Amino acid sequence: MGYLVTTDQYVVNMQYIVGDHQGILRYCFCYMTQQKTNHQHFYCLCHLHHAQGVQGNKLFKRTFVVKTPLMRAIIILSILWFIPNFLSAQTYILPTDIPFEKVKVSGNIHLQFVVSDSILLQFEGDTVPEQLNIEWSDGMLTLKIPTELKKAPAIRVKLYHTGPSDLEITRGAVVQSADTLSTPVLSLRADSGGKAEFAIDTDSLSARVTQGGDIILHGSTRSQLIHANTAGNFLGYELEAKSTWVKASTSAQVKVNSSMYLNVNSKSTAFVGYLGMPDHTAFKNSMGGKITQQNQ
Repeated sequence: MGYLVTTDQYVVNMQYIVGDHQGILRYCFCYMTQQKTNHQHFYCLCHLHHAQGVQGNKLFKRTFVVKTPLMRAIIILSILWFIPNFLSAQTYILPTDIPFEKVKVSGNIHLQFVVSDSILLQFEGDTVPEQLNIEWSDGMLTLKIPTELKKAPAIRVKLYHTGPSDLEITRGAVVQSADTLSTPVLSLRADSGGKAEFAIDTDSLSARVTQGGDIILHGSTRSQLIHANTAGNFLGYELEAKSTWVKASTSAQVKVNSSMYLNVNSKSTAFVGYLGMPDHTAFKNSMGGKITQQNQ
């Protein structure tokens, strides 16, 4: 399997790390950055497995101090052996034996979906940002950074995937796509300044937006259920639906386009605008909530 680099209890063989630490086996996809100093940063995306079953996955970084030219040569040769497993230094090919349909993005991250049969993450720049945590378990991929990094430039990531069925965006994260996300059922949540903006083609949509979150959709869906509150915004005039249910409150804003059925409950200064001439409607508003038909 090529050259071996041994550090602490870990043995690196260019394709994975196998370590036995407190009963946990770690299988990792790794790469090493090249630094001008003697410090080499080694990034690994690890699958954690315990005797009782899969525990999850996590990105971690280890730092090596290269003291001799020989050690540096060994490390470089190891990386050269490993490079064919990646498209580039900033690309992670996610193991297909751990599928996920749920994605959670949290913090100052701009994620772009690219519809693809491949499953991988691609980052801007030469390395994966140290502050970014990548985890996956129980069928969910999580990308997150500390919220205090909001003032720093956003981390830009591309996720190549066939398309998730469950997406959660929170704490200022932004998720967009130039491709249409096609899935029979889509669950979408945006809160605390999170933003989603893309086209969908789905049979059933469930959307929840709150605390200043934004959901901006276009495309088509047979039915949609929308919950919006606490200044959340759902903008869907360009999303054609046949049947729609809306609950809006506490200064939320909802804009929908429904052709057959529209059920709206608007209260506490929420605004619901709708396009189209639905065959059947059921409206209820209270405490300053508004329901308004918009011109085509």
